[in-house]
Amino acid sequence: MANLITECMLPLCFIETHGFQKFMTLVDSHFRCHSHTTFSRQINSSLAVMQQRLRLNIQEAIAEENNVIHATTDLWSSRNMELIIGVRFHYFDTEFKLVVKTTAFRHFGEWHSAQNISMTFERIAVDYEIPIHTFMYLWKIRIWDFEF
Repeated sequence: MANLITECMLPLCFIETHGFQKFMTLVDSHFRCHSHTTFSRQINSSLAVMQQRLRLNIQEAIAEENNVIHATTDLWSSRNMELIIGVRFHYFDTEFKLVVKTTAFRHFGEWHSAQNISMTFERIAVDYEIPIHTFMYLWKIRIWDFEF
């Protein structure tokens, strides 16, 4: 269950929805949901393992000759007007298949300035041990229907 929540990036409240509960009783009529404490502990453990595996995958991709890591960032506001930043890394595997990995999904409590965005991005790159000089910044700002 923890893997489902973390890999699909579902909110914890997903397990409390009527639809999920109904589905699980069809799968197993004896299904009983864990407490939030137990479930959160399982998810934290799963996230740590996933992050380490992702870090190793990215390091292997960087080590390959002529392979380049690309990144995209996205900023948006939640329904509660909380600022959120998402970062994805893109690269090709040894069979030249595009690999896209979401590496960060965090609250972004800063002003949406280029400096704050780049500092946050650089911290995320450091978390994954990616040399920041491997990236070239390209900012595309879209405000309503106008692009700059």
